[in-house]
Amino acid sequence: MLKQEEQTSPKTSLGKILIIEDNPDYQTLIKKSLLNEFDIIFESNAQVGLEITKNIIPSLLIFNVQALKVDADIFLKLLRNHTCSAANIILILLTDTANEECYMLAREYGVYIFTLEWLLADKLSRLVKGLLDLKSFVNNQS
Repeated sequence: MLKQEEQTSPKTSLGKILIIEDNPDYQTLIKKSLLNEFDIIFESNAQVGLEITKNIIPSLLIFNVQALKVDADIFLKLLRNHTCSAANIILILLTDTANEECYMLAREYGVYIFTLEWLLADKLSRLVKGLLDLKSFVNNQS
C-alpha cells in the first residue's frame, strides 16, 4: 500500500482520479504513470472505494476487476445507486484479459476496458489525459 503522502499530487485542474487496485506492483506502475500529472487517490478495498466516490466524486475511476473482490456488475450497480452523479464519472476497467463479461459491462455501464498491458506500455497517462480533456470539453459545451 502506498503511503498517504504518496497518494495525492495536485497537478491538474481536471479533478481527482480514484484508483481501486489491491496489487502493490500495479499500484506502483499506476503511480509511476499518473502521479506527476494527476491528483490521485489509491484504495485497495472496493467498499471503501464506493464510500470515497460519495464523498469526493472523482472525475475518473480506474479499477482492476480482480481487485474488487465482488462481481464487477454488482460493484457498478452499487456505484450507480450510491453516487447520484456517477454517470459523470469516467470508468476504466483494467483486466488481465478482456472477455465477454467485460464487453457486456462496457455496453451496459459505459465502461472503458483496457488490459493491464496498458500499464506496462506506459500509455495510461495519455489515455487518462485524453478522457479528462474530452469530459471537460463536453461539460463546457453544456
